[in-house]
Amino acid sequence: MVGPGLVVQINESLFQGKRKYNRGRLRLGDRKPEERSDENEENSDEDEINMYRNIKPHYFSIDAIMAAQEKIQCSFIKKVEHVDFLDSIYSDKDEESDPKIELPLWMVKVFLVGKSIQFDMPKAYNEIYRGVLTADANVVDLFKLCKHFYLFGKFLSQLEHREAYEVRRTLIQTFIDRFKQTMDWAQNIDDNQPCFNRLDCLERLIFNDARVAQQHLNIYLTEGSGQMEIAAMILNYRKRKIHESRVLE
Repeated sequence: MVGPGLVVQINESLFQGKRKYNRGRLRLGDRKPEERSDENEENSDEDEINMYRNIKPHYFSIDAIMAAQEKIQCSFIKKVEHVDFLDSIYSDKDEESDPKIELPLWMVKVFLVGKSIQFDMPKAYNEIYRGVLTADANVVDLFKLCKHFYLFGKFLSQLEHREAYEVRRTLIQTFIDRFKQTMDWAQNIDDNQPCFNRLDCLERLIFNDARVAQQHLNIYLTEGSGQMEIAAMILNYRKRKIHESRVLE
């Protein structure tokens, strides 16, 4: 558990796809190698999706509410009445969807139900930035790029868009690549403010929890260790046995 708003669970199922495939290669079967490879890719994709679903936003999470307020550039593909109040680019009369307009995520989901709108992926999730994150996610300042990078990206990938699947895979791989560095910063760097400023909101929760856990461990190692004392019950039992042996003598 990292904070009241989000639950992050990383299980081993993400890495089981290759193990299943390697075990399958040792067994003789009637299927061709290409078929086993296709099945391996399907299992791997399914494992990634299962891990991805473990990031669960709480209904009352402030982070989830703020992520749903992020703006997305859209354009209407059907005529929609009474939308001129949404943006100043609209004139007094209703027109079809030529101009671009920025709407919050929660409103985009409403218009997508009626298939009256189409949207472009925000800058942080387009093909260029996905390539940068795939190359080296640790060099990116996620907080500057998008404060709620993982949560907003998760909401985006649930919408109907041709790049939704690629966004989902990028989010998972980015989290995996940056997790080790986040834990290393939390446990080994005293002046962590510059590092902390580069993390998005979810990573900051993980960072703070790791920092507290490391402090508890340090306290235990310095103050919690010492010479073990004999329990009073065992000590009294030994005294009684010594007394009984003296009486018998």
